[in-house]
Amino acid sequence: MKKTTALVMVGMLLLGACGDDDAAGALDTCEGIADATIALVQDVIDEFEALSPSEASDVMSGQMTPAFEAIAARGTEIGTAAETLACADLDAMVAERADQLVADPANGFTQLIKQGTMDGEDVLSRLFR
Repeated sequence: MKKTTALVMVGMLLLGACGDDDAAGALDTCEGIADATIALVQDVIDEFEALSPSEASDVMSGQMTPAFEAIAARGTEIGTAAETLACADLDAMVAERADQLVADPANGFTQLIKQGTMDGEDVLSRLFR
């Protein structure tokens, strides 16, 4: 749970929810939170893949784009809901959904995000310390 909460919080604080609200999922159940977390991670992947290497470096250095600020806001919302519901199996639920993530095979960075999510690792937290 702590890993997922940290993943969500870092994703939120550093990135932001630029995806559409329908893809985000309802936040009133643990399943909805897991769905929303996967949607958020996909938004992160999509945004990073749209950036040039220089722009990605800027984001990693803390220079937020409007899209990543929106992802951060959605992440905060998801993190708050996850803490409120205290879902015991949230890490596993997110990892089970990670096969839904789509990342360019040629983009090593976004592949790391996808694989780490599939492995239940707190990849975003490690990348954005």
